[in-house]
Amino acid sequence: MKVLCLSLASLLAAPQEDSAATIRSGLHSFSWNLHRQLAAEDGNLVYSPFSLAEALAMTMEGARGETLAQMEQTLGWKRADLASGFLVLHQELKAPFLRRKAGQIPAFQLNFANSLWAQHELRYQPEYEKAMQTSFEAGLFRVDFRKTEPVRERINAWVSDHTRDKIQELIPKGVLDPASFLVLTNALAFKGTWEKPFPERLTQPAAFFLNQRHSVQVPMMEQTEIFSYGETEDLQILDLPYRGDRLVMTLILPKLESDMAAWERSLNAGEIQRWIDSMTERPVRVQLPKFRFSFHSEMSKVLRKLGIRNALELGRANFSGICSDPIAIDAVIHESFIAVDEIGTEASAATAIVMKRSAAPALDSAQDFIANRPFLFLIRQPSSGTVLFLGRVQNPSPGLP
Repeated sequence: MKVLCLSLASLLAAPQEDSAATIRSGLHSFSWNLHRQLAAEDGNLVYSPFSLAEALAMTMEGARGETLAQMEQTLGWKRADLASGFLVLHQELKAPFLRRKAGQIPAFQLNFANSLWAQHELRYQPEYEKAMQTSFEAGLFRVDFRKTEPVRERINAWVSDHTRDKIQELIPKGVLDPASFLVLTNALAFKGTWEKPFPERLTQPAAFFLNQRHSVQVPMMEQTEIFSYGETEDLQILDLPYRGDRLVMTLILPKLESDMAAWERSLNAGEIQRWIDSMTERPVRVQLPKFRFSFHSEMSKVLRKLGIRNALELGRANFSGICSDPIAIDAVIHESFIAVDEIGTEASAATAIVMKRSAAPALDSAQDFIANRPFLFLIRQPSSGTVLFLGRVQNPSPGLP
C-alpha cells in the first residue's frame, strides 16, 4: 500500500513539474526579450521579470481566443500550464521558509503576494476565482472605482506593506477612473546578506567609467575570495551568493570599449545560460560600486512590441474567462527598487494591471573583476533558473546618499 501511494504521488507530481519546467523556460526567455526592449532607454534600470510575468499570468488565466494566443506566444507558456506551474514555482521560492518550522532559519527574506481589486458588481467565473485563490494565492477585494482616490490609496497602501515601504506610489493619480473595473497586483520584496560580505574598511572612492571619455567618483567596495567566475573575449561574469545558498547576484561586465546598447540588444536567453554554465570557482578580486536606485514605467507599449496586442484593445480583448463583462487591459504599471552595499542587497518590485470595462459609466593569483563601468545584474535562483530581478547599472552615483 505504501509503494502504491508513493507511485500515485509521483504520477501526480510529474505533470506539475512538466508545467513548472515550461513556465521556467518561458520566464527565462521573456526576461531577456523584455530586457532588449527596456534597455533601449538610457540610464540605470531595475525591474522584476518575475513580478511582471506573474501579474500577466493572472490576467492570461482568464484570456481566450486570439487574446490568449498572443499572450501564450509572448510569454512562452500555455494557459494549461499556469495553475500547476506557478504553484510549483511558489513552493520552490518558499522552500527555505517552510523548512524554518524544522528549526532551520533562512538567511534571507523573500516575500511575494498577489491581489485582485474588483468593482463590486464584477462576477468572477468560478474556475478563474478558484485558480486565483489556490494557484496564485491571491487576495480578492471588492471596491468601488467611482471613489477613485480612496481606492488608489488603498491599493498603494497594500503594495507599500508588501514591499517594506519601498514602493509607496505604484499607481499614480489619473490612472484609475470610474471606468476601471479590475486591478491585478503583484508585490515582491527581497533582503539578503552576502555569503561573503565586503569589508567596509576597503570601500574607497574610485572612478566608474560611464564610457571611454567620462567617469564619476563612486564608493567602490572590494574583496578577494573564491567565487564562481567565467569570461569570454568580450565580457566577464561573476556570481555573488547570498547567505542560505539559494539565491545569487550574477554580474555581467562587458569590456569598456563595447557598444553597451548594441551589446544589450544582442542578448538572448540561450547565450546567457551558456555563460552561466561556463563559470567555475576560482579566486577573484572583486571591485563593485555601492548603488541605490528605482525604476517606474508604464509597460503597455513594450508589451505591444513583444506581441501582446488584443489584450490592450477594448473591443478586441477577450477575457471571458475572468468574467462575462467585456474588459481589456488599460495600463500595466511596474516599479522596482534596489540597494546594494557591503552587507548585501535589498530589492522590491510591484506590478499593477489595470483593466477597464468597454461600456463603463462616466588572493595572489586572483582574477580581477573590476566593475568600474556599466554592467548588468541578475538576482536569480540557480536551482530553478527563476530571475527575480534584472537590471543595468549605468551610473551608480545618482541614488547614493
